[in-house]
Amino acid sequence: KELISIIENVEKPLQAGIDVYDNEKRDKRRKQAEDFIQKEVNELQLRPEFASKLVVKDFYMNLSGTQKEVKEDIRKEGMLLKEAQDNNIQMIKTAVNAVNATISTPFNEEEFIRMLDHYELQEIVNNINNRAEQVREAERRVKEAAELRAKEEAKKEGQEFVRRAFQAA
Repeated sequence: KELISIIENVEKPLQAGIDVYDNEKRDKRRKQAEDFIQKEVNELQLRPEFASKLVVKDFYMNLSGTQKEVKEDIRKEGMLLKEAQDNNIQMIKTAVNAVNATISTPFNEEEFIRMLDHYELQEIVNNINNRAEQVREAERRVKEAAELRAKEEAKKEGQEFVRRAFQAA
């Protein structure tokens, strides 16, 4: 028992020192992974809503792992996010172009693309379609009002013509 006690007394400080060293190394790996992630975000020009999904995974801090493995995983995840981002942007552009073909006052794609920071893709597409319907309705009312004014103007001109014709006769 005395021998075990002596070994434990020596082992505990050693283990504590190893734990401190390992934690410092993990912190260093976390910082490196965060730097790799930031570099990837910048290179791929990921928007904030996609960049926030690229996070430090537990295995990035494994003491037995390599930086190459971490970089490759971050690159792979970044490329998947970039593809999703590009698909979302393309879907918004397609929706905007489709409604712009049906209205006189075209929508700006960038306005809706910026909405990706705060809304899901389906909400944005619904918003595009709802706003397009409102614009179509407003344009229809303006057109009807213009036609009505033109008819009234033509009627007044016709009445004026008749009045002048009677005066001249």
